[in-house]
Amino acid sequence: MMPAGDTLEASCYQTVLRLARQNADEIDRRYPKIMRRVGGYNLDEFTAPEKPVNLARIMVGSEGTLGVVLEAKLRLVPLPKAKAVMVVMFADLLESLAAAPVILRHNPSAVEVMDKSILDHTRQNAEPGPHSEYVHRGDPAATLMRRVLRGSQGRPAAARCEPSKKICARARLGYAYRAETDLAGQARVWSLREASLGLSMAMKEDAKSHRIRRGHGGGARAPARLH
Repeated sequence: MMPAGDTLEASCYQTVLRLARQNADEIDRRYPKIMRRVGGYNLDEFTAPEKPVNLARIMVGSEGTLGVVLEAKLRLVPLPKAKAVMVVMFADLLESLAAAPVILRHNPSAVEVMDKSILDHTRQNAEPGPHSEYVHRGDPAATLMRRVLRGSQGRPAAARCEPSKKICARARLGYAYRAETDLAGQARVWSLREASLGLSMAMKEDAKSHRIRRGHGGGARAPARLH
């Protein structure tokens, strides 16, 4: 229930709703339709009168410019007892992007893409380099790493890798597939992803990745990377 009256809290609600609904058409036209909602002022969450009003949705991407969170309530969930990671290797980056919707149909808990420039950086580094040779087969132009948790009714996590693997193989998306079910193997896979940004930031001159901020939707900011 929204607060009423002339309090500061009520004014915050009223201002956000007024701005969002007065500019609903422009917001709908210009705001990107994305799932990741952590960068920018999410005014598009407040344009529909039938939607519940929760100002936390506009605070999430504001990066401290709208206020400071002093207290938060967390909803914790138990860690899964079983996980599996499947790595799909591709000869072409665009092929890996075409495979992403296929993999998403099987509800992974995470999907990560690594292109050839990142893969080459990891091979050149002393620490994750051996992990790269362990995980990958050949010299892929890109990889997709898919993480799954234990399925419902106790279905093993490893079994949940098979449907997307079979569909990708049938559609000739990817040339090799690697499933990791033990924790040590999964750690090798994710260490490549975790090391990739740091390695690319350490490159010299034009090869170095840069973090920039772009504005969208009334001054909102979102991180991006350029090579």
